[in-house]
Amino acid sequence: MLNRSLKVTALLLPLIGALTPSLLRGQSEEALAQFFEGRTVVVKMDMPANKDGVDVFPGRQPEINFNEYSQRLKRFGISPHSGDATRVTKIKVKDKLVEFQLGGGGYGTASDEKDTGVAFTPTPKSNGEKDLEREIRKVADPQQKRRMQDELDDLRQRREREDARLRNLAALDQEQRQQRIAQRAQQSGSRFNLHYPQGVVLEALTPDVVMQALAQYVEFAAPASAPALVTATSQPAAVFAAAPAEMHKGMLENEVDALLGRPVEVHRGKEGSLDVSHSTYQKGENAVDALFVEGVLVRYTISSR
Repeated sequence: MLNRSLKVTALLLPLIGALTPSLLRGQSEEALAQFFEGRTVVVKMDMPANKDGVDVFPGRQPEINFNEYSQRLKRFGISPHSGDATRVTKIKVKDKLVEFQLGGGGYGTASDEKDTGVAFTPTPKSNGEKDLEREIRKVADPQQKRRMQDELDDLRQRREREDARLRNLAALDQEQRQQRIAQRAQQSGSRFNLHYPQGVVLEALTPDVVMQALAQYVEFAAPASAPALVTATSQPAAVFAAAPAEMHKGMLENEVDALLGRPVEVHRGKEGSLDVSHSTYQKGENAVDALFVEGVLVRYTISSR
């Protein structure tokens, strides 16, 4: 099954690295870039509209920290949405990470405007206000003291009105900045970050390995003339079959069980305070991998055996 193959791949990567010499990074990154960059894919989940994207740990259960994922959606918004087609714009290979950038890779890179806020600095006291404060303490005549106090109050009110004006301008500028950044973020895409804590082994990092690691989250449409970069030892990418017409996100776990039968494999765990389970079903010639959060179907993948 797809999930089992992902686990095996994740376990074998560090072993392969210990047995074979490393290739130059540029060779592997260039090959992956040639295969993926410019291709159109369809995302199967909402993506955070930020360069942080979605962190995926192939072979781990669950592969995604859903608390962190939901917080990023709330903080940055969504771009692209589940079901949207987008272009692969950049592949970057690092020591323990593969960045799979979509539609620009997400907002927040070095060249993007930062939401640092607009500083407001109160207007300092004028010399006239300071002088009056000193002189008023020396005056004994009540009428003169009252006139000086009125003059001092007038200067303070002018300063406070100026502060209010500057504070409103700063707030307006901040609001416009946030709107501008939010609009640009919706046009800047997102990314998947494939994490390999034991290190990326370039020899094993074929296009098929990347596609299998992302198969639950990205639909890859084979190009008419895809570059022949898959090695002889690579396993073929999963072929996705049609889902049962009745199956859809939001179904309860018992409803999926009633539709597909008892799962052949179930992994249950906790993600923060949430109950998470990953079930694998056998439906004819197809394997169905389903992810439930609090008993609700949030993602599923259909693959041919």
